[in-house]
Amino acid sequence: MISSRTALFFSLFSIALVALVLILDLQSKRDATSVLACNEHLNPDGKIIHIDENKALQDYSAKAGLFVFVDSSFGSGPGRMMTQVLESLAMQCYPNISVVALNIESNEKFQRKYDIKGVPVLMYFVANKEVARITGAQDYVKVGRWLNEEAHIQLQLRQPTEMDYVPLKYRHLEFDGIMDARGVNQPKGLIEANKKLKSLGKGKAVLLIGTDPGLVKDMKAYAVQTGNNVAIIDEDKLFVYLVEKK
Repeated sequence: MISSRTALFFSLFSIALVALVLILDLQSKRDATSVLACNEHLNPDGKIIHIDENKALQDYSAKAGLFVFVDSSFGSGPGRMMTQVLESLAMQCYPNISVVALNIESNEKFQRKYDIKGVPVLMYFVANKEVARITGAQDYVKVGRWLNEEAHIQLQLRQPTEMDYVPLKYRHLEFDGIMDARGVNQPKGLIEANKKLKSLGKGKAVLLIGTDPGLVKDMKAYAVQTGNNVAIIDEDKLFVYLVEKK
């Protein structure tokens, strides 16, 4: 017969074994959804990339995961709202994740493959497998809750401030306003920057950040025409100027 001590040993061993299996199972599920703590530090390099079905999603997969924003019209009210929210997500989690946008009207294969019934929809992929999805236009609060509960990303998503869009290497500069004209054709960005400058007092400055090489020529003409002081900060990949009102 088996002694009571031996029986107790086997009982405790069985309990420990079951506990170990449960722990390993829980860990595998956590690994599958890639628990990720994003830094509460925005980086303007984090941007939404527009792709089509000819580009494999894995080309844009980052270490921790990939978010795919699917819509039919990114210029619609819900589309614009979601774009702002996801740009914030892209910046706050950069470079740990990627956020790409895909137009459902020109990507029927993607629609059929993932059985997309309505848009906008936000999908989260890990290792090229969809692990979470949310459908419909969402604000910062709802997307933040979904990130924590479904995508297992520990982030209190917040709306970015104007300063968050300024690259780190320019934040030491002294300025009173910011004109982020990246992706804007000139002279529109310069015109908006001048409007902002006019609303400020004498001696105040606006930091103008653009991507259009036309700014180089426009800024020279602007300085002559207005008499305002224009300091060239950068004219490489970004075109950055500090414009001071005289």
